[in-house]
Amino acid sequence: MLKKRKSTVKSRMEVPVTSKFTSSIHKLGFSYFNRRFFMGRGMKTILAVVMSLYVSSSAFAAETRWVVSRNDQGACTVSREAYPHASMYESDNSVFWTGQCIEGKANGTGVLEWSKRIKVFGDKTAEIKYWVEEFTIKNGLVVESGELKTSIDFDSIVFDVRGCDPSYSALTAIVPSDLWVQYDMVVSPIMRKAMEVLNSKCPITPRNQNNRNIAVVRKKIETERDANPFGRSAWCEQPKIKDDKSFVCGRFNNDFRADYVSKMRQMEKLLKDKAYSAELENSRVNRIATAEQTDKIRLERYGAFVTKNGVTDLVKPNTLKTNPFVYEGKTIAVELDFSEMLTADRGLFDGVVVSGLPGNLFTVKGTTVVLAGKVLGKTPVKTPFGGEVSAPHLKFIGVHVCEANRCSDILSR
Repeated sequence: MLKKRKSTVKSRMEVPVTSKFTSSIHKLGFSYFNRRFFMGRGMKTILAVVMSLYVSSSAFAAETRWVVSRNDQGACTVSREAYPHASMYESDNSVFWTGQCIEGKANGTGVLEWSKRIKVFGDKTAEIKYWVEEFTIKNGLVVESGELKTSIDFDSIVFDVRGCDPSYSALTAIVPSDLWVQYDMVVSPIMRKAMEVLNSKCPITPRNQNNRNIAVVRKKIETERDANPFGRSAWCEQPKIKDDKSFVCGRFNNDFRADYVSKMRQMEKLLKDKAYSAELENSRVNRIATAEQTDKIRLERYGAFVTKNGVTDLVKPNTLKTNPFVYEGKTIAVELDFSEMLTADRGLFDGVVVSGLPGNLFTVKGTTVVLAGKVLGKTPVKTPFGGEVSAPHLKFIGVHVCEANRCSDILSR
């Protein structure tokens, strides 16, 4: 007769409070309530693969990564793990520490600022204070040798046993509002202490050992034991101290951390939007200033041209071609394109004849100029087909060779 094979699978999964593996499993949709399916034969292979990935990633995460901060004492290193979004750290981030710097590392209490340079508009960038936190004893965290360390006053925490019977036991740790329970490293020692209190007041029995719960909240529960009127808490199901003295939970969640990360992301978006709006406004102001400066230069240039050449009127080309006799005897300015030289001192500009030209002044067809000339009336011009037409006639006085499109460097539109 075949003996029934004894299962080697534990009745529950023991996962560290800060484990990335827990969140990975939850994301895949595996919960405490369907672990029977999760522990099926087909899923064991997947579990082995995920566990191997978790072990390798945990080994990498265990390496302390340092960045150089600055304070009044100069360069001062601090661990990247002191930054809640350490994985989002970028090389262009800058760090400022207001506390002490001992042997080149941040130490004690103080404010830690992380700033980053972001692209806000075109090629424009702006530096925003992405994260600012004050490390104090009352918050539960201090910096020692550049790394975050917990410093929790357990006397300020109320450990309230909410249930204690043969089948169920629970405890709620009510912490001060300024304690940084958004950090798992602060929550973990509180839960460890809470478990010790729960075990002393409500001993473990075979019936309740798998139904023991701990919650960390920021105000007292006044309703039924299973209710959660706060909406936010950090909770641990089936807490346990392992042989290596590490604290583990069958299931763990920290709503405070999720809220904190969400608020930081919202803050980052607001800062980016603010920086973007500021850059837009700055760009608009700069454009106006540049336009005003350009207009000033243009007016000064045109004024000098008018004064030098005695110009009385600025005339449009079509107006001059239609009736040049209106301006006969006057010195006008007109925008024209050079076509060709008719003789050594006569040239054709967009159907307008200009006489008295220096022979070597115009050599490139299509050159756009503002001519100053005295209107002489009209003069006959031969056409390419052998005929003649009557064209406006100017006597050359001066010229400005245009540097911008449509002579915008000297003429206002």
